[in-house]
Amino acid sequence: MSDHFAELGLARAAWVEAEEVKSRHHLLMAECHPDKSQGDGNRATRLNLARRILEKPATRLRHVLELEFPNFQSTQKPEPDWDLFSRTGEAARLATQVASATASATSPLARAVAKKQSAETRKNLAALQEELAQRATDMEQKTKSLPLTDPQAISNLAEEWTFLNRWQSVIHEAQSTL
Repeated sequence: MSDHFAELGLARAAWVEAEEVKSRHHLLMAECHPDKSQGDGNRATRLNLARRILEKPATRLRHVLELEFPNFQSTQKPEPDWDLFSRTGEAARLATQVASATASATSPLARAVAKKQSAETRKNLAALQEELAQRATDMEQKTKSLPLTDPQAISNLAEEWTFLNRWQSVIHEAQSTL
């Protein structure tokens, strides 16, 4: 198994700044890019994979688990925040519905109603986006202080990041819909 931390010359840790991953990637790619006369396509591929794995908390934490605890089998899965899950799904559904109503509005009254619903939906989506951003900040702090000695805690936090990333994507898509 490849150690993506070693590939980029980074210390193995639960938290690595995305900018640090990016700058190490760029520095090393400049040395081995396949378009250079002394380029190394295989190394470039490994560096690209290392960046993709290490720049996102969920995949980074799973990689730490693979490296530090190769035989670990999770005994418990964290439950998502069902309230937030429900509110996110409902907001996305409503955004799709409002976008459809806006597109099909033909009378001035229907357009006015759709415009008001669209504004309210955008406000709700922005509030959810802000809530998710705060959750990400809290999880970032939790990840920074996570010791690499408890595989179950690492696994649980990786799952929490996965939930958060999905919800953020859903909200972003809903905003794009409007």
